[in-house]
This record gives sequence, C-alpha cells and structure tokens, in this order.
Amino acid sequence: MEIRKNFIANLLELLVDIHTRSDEPMKVLEVGNLIFDPKFCLYKVLTKDKLQKLFILISKSGAALL
Repeated sequence: MEIRKNFIANLLELLVDIHTRSDEPMKVLEVGNLIFDPKFCLYKVLTKDKLQKLFILISKSGAALL
C-alpha cells in the first residue's frame, strides 16, 4: 500500500509541476487525460532518446520507492 500511496503523491506532484511551469494553464488536464487513457501509446509519441530518458527517470523513481 505504501508504494501505491507514493505513486499517487508523485503523480500529483508531477501534474502540479506541469501546471505551474506550462505556458498553457490547462495543459495539465490534457496530460492527466493522456496518463489514464488506455489507448494512448508513448512509443508513438516520443522519440527513442526521449523515451529512454523517461524510462531512466521512472527507474530512479521506482528505486526510490523501494
């Protein structure tokens, strides 16, 4: 249960960060919808380099949860 609680906290922190840094205040809603859309595919949207960086960040986040 602790991992799930941290995941939600990290996800909310990410969404708040997107909201505060974006030039478009409502961009966070689009990102939130994409995160939870089962039809959305990161592999089609991101380049290989960006996808690799994302996986590295996810790995570091996952290691921090352990």
